[in-house]
Amino acid sequence: MNWSRIGKIALLLLHVALGIYLVTCLVDRRRTAEARIDARRAQAEREHRRTQSIETQVRELGAIKQGLLDDDPYAVELMARTRFGYAGEGEISPPPRPVETEGPTECILAPPGP
Repeated sequence: MNWSRIGKIALLLLHVALGIYLVTCLVDRRRTAEARIDARRAQAEREHRRTQSIETQVRELGAIKQGLLDDDPYAVELMARTRFGYAGEGEISPPPRPVETEGPTECILAPPGP
């Protein structure tokens, strides 16, 4: 048997094994990075939804505040009913008046109860 040929085959097998190992490490590192990116995207989406919710609440409360400052009877009645629970037996409280905003048309509802 030619030792030189056996050495070359062994060296080739060693290189192939090392190459497979390196590719496996790179694939694993990429999967880990993708998992971190997915987690960050999910967190960013949750924070974006929370921000939108807060912005909606700010617009709603601003509209109510402006109505109270303008002595709008509708706003005063809505606040009294919401805050103090004023409603007769079997009476359904009036729905909030739509507030005009810039951009797409939407209806701003009264803030959630306490």
